[in-house]
Amino acid sequence: MIKRDNNLIIVDYKISDSSSYQDAKYGITEKIRSLITLTYDLVMSKDKRVIPMLYDCIEKYPQIPHFKNYLMVYYSLKGNKKKIHELNEIINKKHPEYLFGKLSLANELIDRKEYDSVPEILGKDFELKLLYPDRQEFHIKEVESFLKTSIRYFIGVKNVIAAKSRLKILKDLIPELPIIAIYEEQITKLLIDKGQKITEEADERSVKTKAVKVVAAMNKKPEFTNDIINELYNHGFDISHDILKNILSLPKESLIEDLHKVVYDSIARYKYFRKQIMKSEKTHSFIFHALMLISELKSEGSLHVVLDVLRQSEKHLDFWFDSFLTEQVWECIYNTGSNQLDTLKNFMKEPDRYCYTRSEVSVAVSQILHHNPERRDEVIDWYRDIFNFYIKNQDDDRIIDSDFIGFMIADVIDFSGKELKPEIIELYTCGLVSYGICGFLKKAIKDLELSYKKTHKRKLSNIYENYDYFANQYSEYEDYEDDILHTEENGNIHDISERLYLENLLYKAGRNEPCPCGSGKKFKKCHGGKQFF
Repeated sequence: MIKRDNNLIIVDYKISDSSSYQDAKYGITEKIRSLITLTYDLVMSKDKRVIPMLYDCIEKYPQIPHFKNYLMVYYSLKGNKKKIHELNEIINKKHPEYLFGKLSLANELIDRKEYDSVPEILGKDFELKLLYPDRQEFHIKEVESFLKTSIRYFIGVKNVIAAKSRLKILKDLIPELPIIAIYEEQITKLLIDKGQKITEEADERSVKTKAVKVVAAMNKKPEFTNDIINELYNHGFDISHDILKNILSLPKESLIEDLHKVVYDSIARYKYFRKQIMKSEKTHSFIFHALMLISELKSEGSLHVVLDVLRQSEKHLDFWFDSFLTEQVWECIYNTGSNQLDTLKNFMKEPDRYCYTRSEVSVAVSQILHHNPERRDEVIDWYRDIFNFYIKNQDDDRIIDSDFIGFMIADVIDFSGKELKPEIIELYTCGLVSYGICGFLKKAIKDLELSYKKTHKRKLSNIYENYDYFANQYSEYEDYEDDILHTEENGNIHDISERLYLENLLYKAGRNEPCPCGSGKKFKKCHGGKQFF
């Protein structure tokens, strides 16, 4: 049976440790087999006394290629290229069907980088059974040597897929073989080089978002079981702690039900608030308040509601959240979804989702590891499954977003997820990663393998700390703007401190524009986001 698998053709045959085929073919007796074993051991120990012994055996048993091959191996171990070439020509001329003679010649050509001539010797398919169609059984050493030579060839011609497929067979056959680690390292280097080149040349890809309809559009405000919920529609970030405390003291079941209504109201009345109500902090912060309260309650039953908001269009999300999408939403996802990684994984695989909602899910999951190191394997598996999903669906423009995949890799680098190195290399090799997020592949791998002293563990703040932070931040921005206007009016623009000038640039920067700090990242994923504590 012949099976084709990408660059590999698999043909069934038996593998054994019996030398009966070669013994019968070349007339090898028990006495000659003993000589073969003895001379082999002496060759591998580089004992020069083996040379006269081999010449004597070659003269005495001219029909047996093994002794000529061992002489070639001895000179190979000594690095005598002239003798290697001479003996390879002799062996292949006198014993054209001898596999190890073919392999020796192929390896010589590989050493000289004369790759075009190798398929003429080992066959264009590099399949042992196709090279010897009449044989049904091969010695394990024949299979091992054939695979090793094939891997060397494919590494030489930079055919990563073919090299990896044969290395997998070799690993399954003889997992403890030391050369396997060397081949893996060489293939990894090829992947890095290939991924580097592809990333430099690849165009950035982004997903065009498409909202999921979860509620019907309307202009009427929902009715709440708890009247105090209406206060969420009348306050910005300066909402008092007392109001928050009173809301949180309500019966949990009815409170959560009311908060869900608030969240869905932002979807149902999106057009109403966008077109008929002048946007202000006081009138348009209710969705933010609801999510902050849900987060504080750690309401796991609210995760589907949170994700329904994140399933809306980019325009919708920018309207309601602006920069707060990449500042605080991760904590809400963390508090509601820490024990529901499968649900979060499914969301990450949905088509048409916005880059900066998926990236915040990644932040939340990475923080699970930072706060709960014992869950490392669980989080690593989560990322591995998603990465492999993107690799498998690399041609789907409704799923692949190169910036977002870059953000995920950055999160993995932050927790030194070395276990995911193969998947990260593959993502780069497939051209799925934006180099503007965590650099080209070589830099990303270097950063991944470094052990940082700086922790990327974010502080999990309570609702009151968060509101104080946002209220102060908003106030500072307003003060900076007033200072700039005052300075401009008095003609002292050059007296502004460098820090104040930068922070003013940051305040005015568009969320999708390059960050003014010069990092090369977009503002909303650089200085537009909340800093680590």
